[in-house]
Amino acid sequence: MAYAFNHLSGELADGYDSQASNYHDYEEPWFELCSMSQSWCTLDNGYDALKHYAYPGQDHQSPVVDQGVYRVTALGMELGDMTVTLSPETHSIFNVTAENHIMYDGHVQRQLVVRDGSIYVRTHGAGNNRGFWFRTPGKPPVYVPGSVAAQINQRLGPIPFRSLNDSMLNHMRPSQ
Repeated sequence: MAYAFNHLSGELADGYDSQASNYHDYEEPWFELCSMSQSWCTLDNGYDALKHYAYPGQDHQSPVVDQGVYRVTALGMELGDMTVTLSPETHSIFNVTAENHIMYDGHVQRQLVVRDGSIYVRTHGAGNNRGFWFRTPGKPPVYVPGSVAAQINQRLGPIPFRSLNDSMLNHMRPSQ
């Protein structure tokens, strides 16, 4: 199954034109979730937490499910829908934007990685953004070209995932 997931990753990446002006590709510094010397710090607990904190605006009481479609909200805005693909074998989640998502066409991979006795969260996003109309109540709409959308995504895309990482840690820790 790990091959299937890596194959999916390659298929998504192959669908993007990295030379285009509307291309974005970001990877957050790996977030150290916990040391596996703590009894509660396991890949199973981490993956459960990842499913509860998979995307911005998620109802954290409910984990995501494979091929579930969810509405993304971030930075005070509804961004549109995305489909989640789970890969328990690789402790990974892919969030793939739908056509109604403001940052379509792209994906974000969230993955747990074990290194040096700790569990880390890796967040990587990539895609080719198309232009969109930005609407503010009481003002005329403004068109944002794909190249500008990609710059916005490159700079702001990682931000909502940072607070999700902290919340994952709190989800995993046993109650005192």
